Amino acid sequence: MVTPSLSGGRLFGYASVVRSLPHELAAIVRDPDRSALLLDFDGTLAPIVTDPAAATLPPETTQVLGDLQSRIARVAIVSGRPVHFLQEALGPIPITLVGLYGTERFIDGVPTIDDRVEAYRPAIERAAQAAEHALTGLLIERKGVSFTIHWRASPAREQEALRQGRMVAKRFGLTTELGRMALEVRPPTKIDKGQAVLPLLGTYKHVLFAGDDRADIPAFTVLRTHALRTATHVILVAVASDESPPELASLADFTVDGPHGLLSVLQLLLTALQQPAI
Repeated sequence: MVTPSLSGGRLFGYASVVRSLPHELAAIVRDPDRSALLLDFDGTLAPIVTDPAAATLPPETTQVLGDLQSRIARVAIVSGRPVHFLQEALGPIPITLVGLYGTERFIDGVPTIDDRVEAYRPAIERAAQAAEHALTGLLIERKGVSFTIHWRASPAREQEALRQGRMVAKRFGLTTELGRMALEVRPPTKIDKGQAVLPLLGTYKHVLFAGDDRADIPAFTVLRTHALRTATHVILVAVASDESPPELASLADFTVDGPHGLLSVLQLLLTALQQPAI
């Protein structure tokens, strides 16, 4: 498990920093103008918390993202959160935001939403109301064109939440996605993180994607296929926890220990980019 650190803040020379990086990232240091970082939010950049509304980025993570976006061709957040939540969490950092697994996008200051989901808003609203009625006391996180049932605060109710959530989804013609102590109910459209990342790839030669959950597996799979078809250098990073699906790590090029492990990698990457190549 990769858990690099900056050794107490000591400033390394260029060669030392590159040697300290996971070797897969050296190409990004050499060619940042043709590189992209695509990052999940919850459990990847931000620690998982009981109340999703209370999730925040550590200040160090906000700082490193702001610094990286000015040195790498593209930095993007690809999340199951609504774009407006990501905007508030990231503040003024001008990076690409992809929300609700690709349903919403905020690119170059322009917000868009996938037209295919609009017709499902009434069904989502009725299904959310039904879930709230059936699962009194559990958190139902409304997201506009989807909602999530959370049982992190009441783990003994997991099976009840799964059963009721799936029943409600079936009743209203919707689909579900299992997350970390959560169940997403959303439109039955072919929208997932695999589809979400494709429009972000452009002609980049080096693409890193980091994620921690089942919803990130489609992105891992699509990116691996993209690498085979285009010779793009793809780096897949599993952000591990006790709740991570085993298949995520099996697909990854390397694994880090939680959001703090990924932060260490990003800090090392930034330090390498800041050093003159000698």
